[in-house]
Amino acid sequence: DVKPERAIKYRQGIMQAQGWNMGRMAAMVKGERPYDKDEFLKRATYLDQLVHMPWEGYTPGSDQGAPTKAKPEIWKEPAKFKQYGEKAAAETSKLVVAARTGDMNQIRPAFNAVGKACNDCHDDFQSK
Repeated sequence: DVKPERAIKYRQGIMQAQGWNMGRMAAMVKGERPYDKDEFLKRATYLDQLVHMPWEGYTPGSDQGAPTKAKPEIWKEPAKFKQYGEKAAAETSKLVVAARTGDMNQIRPAFNAVGKACNDCHDDFQSK
């Protein structure tokens, strides 16, 4: 019973929060910011919580009602869309495990896997 524009804003807000945390971690992975184990773990943990949240914002009819980059394929291919979400969640959980080690040799590939999972979904389901 959620209005489409509210669902769109909800999922966009969560995606923005995901991007915020990914950006902070990316800067550390790339060496643009000093690596801080505690901060990295905090960001990875936040992301691991956030990654489960936006999906309920893709309600029927929320393909319009407010500006959105969501492609119609989301509603045409819900199983595929769900599979991408599950992949992102699985990779994010692995990132938290890697972050706990403090070892950038474990963190970097786990972080890249999260990025790939996110980008794969965006490529198929988000208008540029």
